[in-house]
Amino acid sequence: MAHGCSNRYGRKTRRMFKARSAKRSARDRHSPIAPLRARPAFPPRSSTRRAKVAIGEDGHINAIIGVCYDVTDSVRAEEAREKAQQMYRLMTEEASDIILLYDLDRRILFASGALERVLGRTVEEIEDGGFVNIVHPDDIAEAARIRERPGPQESVTATFRMQHAGGQYIWIETTTRAIYDTKTGAYQNLISVSRDVTARKKQEMETEAARERAEAATRQNRASSPI
Repeated sequence: MAHGCSNRYGRKTRRMFKARSAKRSARDRHSPIAPLRARPAFPPRSSTRRAKVAIGEDGHINAIIGVCYDVTDSVRAEEAREKAQQMYRLMTEEASDIILLYDLDRRILFASGALERVLGRTVEEIEDGGFVNIVHPDDIAEAARIRERPGPQESVTATFRMQHAGGQYIWIETTTRAIYDTKTGAYQNLISVSRDVTARKKQEMETEAARERAEAATRQNRASSPI
């Protein structure tokens, strides 16, 4: 009898706790208080550390003084500069224009890969005035214009023929611009950008030849027509 009563009350107690637990779960689901969320992670920072050790008369370490500096901004700036330089090298190497950078003595500091792609030439072949040896004899005076030093915010442009390593002549349009120190105004470097304009020059010459033929035909017709 006692055992049956115990089971009956035990079952009743369990049902009561289950009902209370269900009510708490429903109340929590409809609670206006939002559940706690994990805090967003802070972006990583870069730092440099310095430490100084204080040693007592007995030779034991008494204290360690450490200083930590946040260098995140400088590290990010350096990374941005390196990325920009990589992009610049990529653009200049893949550009179709021949890009040359000269120092004060007209020595070539940099030459883009287009020098070999367009002319089949190396830096050694055009350095120290060697480019004159591959300029068409009729265009020497025009090519000499790029030896001039442009003033600040100025440029010099010349169009002439250069001989490809394969023997044929290619029309080249070269524009030079000088770099001056922004503070002292002193001359620093010279940049030249050259491009293949052979197709354009051929079109111009064909157009000019057609115009001359038309003018000659007009003059001939006028001369042969009766007054």
